[in-house]
Amino acid sequence: HHQTLPVYEQIESLLRHHPKSGTKDNVINLLTAGSRGTITLYSTTAGNNLLTPLKKVMTQPKPFQFSHEGGYRHLQPFETNNDDDDETTDDSSPLLLAVDAHNNISLVCPTSLERKRLILGHFAEIVDLRRLSNGQLVLATTDPEILLFSPSLHPTPLRGHGDTVLALDVSPCQRYLASVSKDRTVRLWDLRDDDGGGRLVGVGRGHTEAIGAVALSRKRSGYGGKQAFLVTASKDRTLKKWSLGSCLKEASSRTTNHDADDN
Repeated sequence: HHQTLPVYEQIESLLRHHPKSGTKDNVINLLTAGSRGTITLYSTTAGNNLLTPLKKVMTQPKPFQFSHEGGYRHLQPFETNNDDDDETTDDSSPLLLAVDAHNNISLVCPTSLERKRLILGHFAEIVDLRRLSNGQLVLATTDPEILLFSPSLHPTPLRGHGDTVLALDVSPCQRYLASVSKDRTVRLWDLRDDDGGGRLVGVGRGHTEAIGAVALSRKRSGYGGKQAFLVTASKDRTLKKWSLGSCLKEASSRTTNHDADDN
């Protein structure tokens, strides 16, 4: 059996919300964000291998909607280490991070859908973003700089690319960030920096066109030795696998940069 539920907008993000308290285990809550500039909560109940019809529970209150053309572009959970009351929810659930078409970032309560905080988009168009388990946020924009936000959302630029950064990935140990760019390079950053920013530990060159996708290996133990690697995909119609052994050694020894090895 299936259900079709008209929503009358282009959905840009869909995620499952897991409240930390006050909800039965068999209740499934879904949040959507899209071209109408509103976040909507839907709910269904699981039982006897069946789901009840999906129902709309709540729509974001009008004062907090993004009413301009383009709506929301991205929605994801956002954990912070901030004890400020404005950064928490009633059930201690993570806030939602919503990015709109004007590149503003909103932190939204997942239960009331009210905006708790707004960061005006003084940066270029957001191309990709990743959230770290310690509450940091990494943004790739149409600028060559990567923006690393602290849990209190103060940005630190990571400089090195010569053109637009197109994609990011974070290692399973949360220590390393990989970035790829129109400048045809892949770069590896050590986020465990004494200054709270990130440090470049490796640069890979070999693609002849812009690199549009990157993925770090997912075996956590590999980052303690020489087994870790990453894969890039480029407009030049090739995939490349890069060994990270020398880069990880550089991150541990904190000496000079090494180029990544293309396998």
